[in-house]
Amino acid sequence: MKKSQWPDEDNKIEYSAWEDGCEKGRAEIAPRVSAEVIHIVRASDDPAVIWQNFKTTLGSKRWTIRPALRRQVFHVEKRSTQPIRA
Repeated sequence: MKKSQWPDEDNKIEYSAWEDGCEKGRAEIAPRVSAEVIHIVRASDDPAVIWQNFKTTLGSKRWTIRPALRRQVFHVEKRSTQPIRA
């Protein structure tokens, strides 16, 4: 098992800097995810753990992406106000 990268809480300066970095990391991740997966971001304060959860949760479903995108393409309908190129 990988050793935790969390700093020792006794070292207040290092721990405070680490917490600030985690807050900034979460602030970068949260607005970029959809409502369907925001629960993964809310589950942890550590961005490294959030990223690992994304990889394990969503990475295993990679084989489903191509058929889903193909379905979207084949079911697109042109609106009357759109040009053909759109």
